Order: sequence, then C-alpha cells, then structure tokens
Amino acid sequence: MLKLKCTGLFLTWALLNSANAIELPSPKDPIILTVEGNVSIANRGDHAAFDLSMLKALGAITVDTNTPWTDGVIRFKAVPLLKVLAATGASGTSVIAHALNDYKSIVPMSVLDKGHAYLAFEMNETLMTRRDKGPLWLIFPWSDHPEYLTPQMKIHAVWQLNKLRVQ
Repeated sequence: MLKLKCTGLFLTWALLNSANAIELPSPKDPIILTVEGNVSIANRGDHAAFDLSMLKALGAITVDTNTPWTDGVIRFKAVPLLKVLAATGASGTSVIAHALNDYKSIVPMSVLDKGHAYLAFEMNETLMTRRDKGPLWLIFPWSDHPEYLTPQMKIHAVWQLNKLRVQ
C-alpha cells in the first residue's frame, strides 16, 4: 500500500507493510517526461524518465474544465502531478516546469501541495501532440477553482511540457 505525505515544503513517498525498496520501471516507449533535481527514485542515472504508459499507470483521471486558451469545457485525461512527484521521491520547495520551446515556469510546492495540478496527455479523447499543446500540459481545474485564473497562476500552465526540475 502506498501513502502520499504532503506538507507545505516537502513531499515523500513511503511503502507501508513492506521492506522492499521502491523501484521505478524503465520506459519501454518514447520518453515524454523527465523528472530531475531533488529526486530519490530514478530509472536513468540521477533522474526519472516516463513514457506515456508509465504515467497512465500512476492513475489517470478525467478533468473536465474550461481553460483560458480554449473554447468551452474540455475533457482532459491527466495524471495528478503529486503522483508523479511521489513516484520519484521528489522533495523541495518548487518545481521548474520546462516546455519543448525552452519556456520555464517556477511553480511553488505550496501551489502543488493543494492537489489541483495535473499533467494532461489527452484532450477531448485525443492524445495531445506538439501541435496541440502536447505531449503534456500542466493544467488546473479552472472551472472548479477560479483562483487559478490569476495572471500569476496562468504562467504555471505550461504546455508542451517535457521536463520537471525539483528544487
């Protein structure tokens, strides 16, 4: 059984009822996300690499929300970002979200600790491509949480996301 512990400045992942070490499998398909920096669970040297099936295995959910950049309610398939951070044993005070075009946003862990950040890989039942904000888009449930519609929060909604650096 896995337990996710989240407090203001750190995030840890622990196995309960088991003395086995935590291991992250190796990607078998193209890598769409790298998590580096303050991670204690890696599968590629000092960082963690994920293919799409690995991300889905963390627990994909559906998030229906409007976005400031699209029309109408969009149905996203996504993985909670906290699950990705937990799978890598991440700890720190912020995460730098990197896009394919070198755009970066420093997201405070205090924002992520609320559990309302998701890595979307599907939009309206279609895998997201580079032409359409993919392979991943860091989204928030804007319809349910209008507090994420501020200019400061919008800069954290990184599309074409391919790397997270935990610091």
